[in-house]
This record gives sequence, structure tokens and C-alpha cells, in this order.
Amino acid sequence: MARVENIVARVVGTDSTGAVLVASHYDSVPAAPGAADAGSGVAAVLEAMRAFKTGQPPRNDLILLFTDAEELGLLGARAFVEQHAWAKDVRMALNFEARGTRGPAWMFETSAGNGAVVAEWASLVPKPAGSSLTYEVYKRLPNDTDFTEFKGSRPQA
Repeated sequence: MARVENIVARVVGTDSTGAVLVASHYDSVPAAPGAADAGSGVAAVLEAMRAFKTGQPPRNDLILLFTDAEELGLLGARAFVEQHAWAKDVRMALNFEARGTRGPAWMFETSAGNGAVVAEWASLVPKPAGSSLTYEVYKRLPNDTDFTEFKGSRPQA
């Protein structure tokens, strides 16, 4: 249990059919400076939102979310999913997370049935990288990311 301070903003779309959640966490483990986990995710989300604001307005709403207490057990993400009014509007979640401290950006997790979304992502990213093997390894690790909360796959106590 902890008090969380999430940072949330919304860009209203021109003809929204649901919201796209763009998220990262801003806390870090106590012994780390947080540059990779998750300073890099925060920077990527801020840059994406800046780019969105310079172009045409998006069709769908964009929800910007910086969660707190990810390292303490996904508490900020859980608070958003369970308590924030905007959570019910989310149709797609993009969670920016760090696994390691160097190397290329990888898509290491997606939810079921997103083959078309992954194909679209791969067609737009200059050097797409990802493998189903990385998720199989990740599932065996003793930790989770906020995406666990966003896709509703948290183990029930």
C-alpha cells in the first residue's frame, strides 16, 4: 500500500471511438538513477505527445499517463484502472518500459488478438524489433510492468 501521484492528461480527438492510452512510469528502484527504467519511457511519451500536438489532431482521444509506484507493485497503474473515470474509455494501451540498460527498443509484450496492430507497428517503425521468445522469458521472471494492469491479467489474490 502506498499513496500514488499519477500524472494524467487527455488530448481530445476529432471523432473519437475510444481512447489510446500512452503510458510510462516515473518512479525507479531505490538504488538506480532511473534513466532507463523508466526515464527513457517518460521521455519517449513526452516526445510522442509533442509530435502529436504539432500535426493534425488525432481522430481518437489520447490519454497521457505517468504512473507512480510501478516498482512497488504496479500501484499507480492499478489506481488508474480501478479508480480513474477515463480508464473505461481506453481501447488500446501503449506502455513504454525498459528491460535492461542498453540495446535496441523491443516490443516484448502485447495482448492476444493484436496481429493487425503489430503488423501496422512494424510497417511504421524504422527498425522494428521483437520476438515471441522475449515474452516467454519475461513471463518466467518474478516481476511485471504496468501493462499487466492495463490488459487485466493481474493474478487474483
